[in-house]
Amino acid sequence: MSRIRADQLVNRAGSGGPKFPNGVADGFSVSGIVTATSFSGNLTGNVTGNADTATTATTATTATTATNAQGLTGTPNIAVGTVGCGTVTSTGDVTGVNATFSGNLTVNGTTTTIDTAVTAVDSLAVDGAGSFGGFVDFIRSASDGYGYLGIGPGGSNEKATFVNRGGEIDLEFYSNYSSSATVSINSDGTATFDGKVDVNNELHVHRTSTTASNALLALHSDIGGTKTRKSTIRADGSAEFAGTISDSKGDVRDIPQSSNSSQRTLVATDNGKVVMTSSGGWVLPTGVMSQGNTVTLLNGDGSGQTVDASALNALYNTADGANIKANTITLGGASMATIRFGSGTFAYISATNMTVS
Repeated sequence: MSRIRADQLVNRAGSGGPKFPNGVADGFSVSGIVTATSFSGNLTGNVTGNADTATTATTATTATTATNAQGLTGTPNIAVGTVGCGTVTSTGDVTGVNATFSGNLTVNGTTTTIDTAVTAVDSLAVDGAGSFGGFVDFIRSASDGYGYLGIGPGGSNEKATFVNRGGEIDLEFYSNYSSSATVSINSDGTATFDGKVDVNNELHVHRTSTTASNALLALHSDIGGTKTRKSTIRADGSAEFAGTISDSKGDVRDIPQSSNSSQRTLVATDNGKVVMTSSGGWVLPTGVMSQGNTVTLLNGDGSGQTVDASALNALYNTADGANIKANTITLGGASMATIRFGSGTFAYISATNMTVS
């Protein structure tokens, strides 16, 4: 085959490169590999293969649009933007149909909008404060196939977790003291609390069942893994308690007693009590007791003891309706009388073995 050797090939006018039969004006086409130490001007068309080394550009003022750049890779990084003094700064947008990252994706700015739905994210960690003050994890468990959304400050057992269980959403809260949920709010409306529940205002419990005897509120004890119902409040207002019911005076099934060895003047806390004395009798004061207060007087001695009602406006004897406040009232030995106050100034007395003179 013949060879053509020339120091330079130009066109007739001497102002450009030659034309080859399979080339283009002012250029040529090669079906193999073109190797060059540098390029001057813009590259248009498709570029395939790898750019193994990119030297530092100290000044880059203009980058024209590349309409079709495929298979561009680099080590360690490919940076898009302006370059100056060793710093890469993005001044425009990077747009791609699909992007796949086998390593980490770091966003130093603010991500404002994600237009498309996130279909599957194995794990997304937010290490900064942000809106959550900790991390957000999207997890799909391989063991049960359920999806989890965890929100928390960083500890693996200190988070709130939304659990997607086959289309049903549960909410679970964890603390550092337990690897299992301490609070669970379930998709069926039930909830489980491992600790104490404080309600600062009002607690409303509703029962939709039409059976009035069904439990509105049932409290259980769990000792040794055995749950036993201890108290029940029903929708019809009735209640049952397995143990005693007590207030500040004691068991409400009992009538508390005050025992005295000398004359006893009633006080407000005697309401609902048996006031027993073995000597000196009792004094009924005015302005101390309230409407509805009831006191039982018990004579703990074998002889009679007096009831002094002179301070009251009236003490009515239920046996005949007489006002006996000014009379001498004596309770016989081992007898009782019930005093029912209509206000702080008058009362009613009902007794057996009582004399009025």
